[in-house]
Amino acid sequence: LECDRFKVLTTFTRGEEKGELRPTRTRGHIDTTKIKRFLPPPTEEDIVIFVCGSDGFVEAMAGPVTRVRDAATGAKHKVQGPTLGLLGELGYNPHQVMTL
Repeated sequence: LECDRFKVLTTFTRGEEKGELRPTRTRGHIDTTKIKRFLPPPTEEDIVIFVCGSDGFVEAMAGPVTRVRDAATGAKHKVQGPTLGLLGELGYNPHQVMTL
């Protein structure tokens, strides 16, 4: 999925993914070099970086999350704390990062 306002980057840390690698698919661990190459800089206005993955991955990318139970439904959802991790190191602000 890609358009002028929304881009998806999929990174496979191990194993073989189906299909060829494209500009929207990479292999290997995410580091600051890949973030600078593929994501808009934190100085750009109106950006949101969505981070999705295991709790360990999310923590490494954006900082720790906690799970909070919704009083009405009983469902738990993630709540992102301050932006830390690789995105925090590069200067992304909490309003620019959303964890799923």
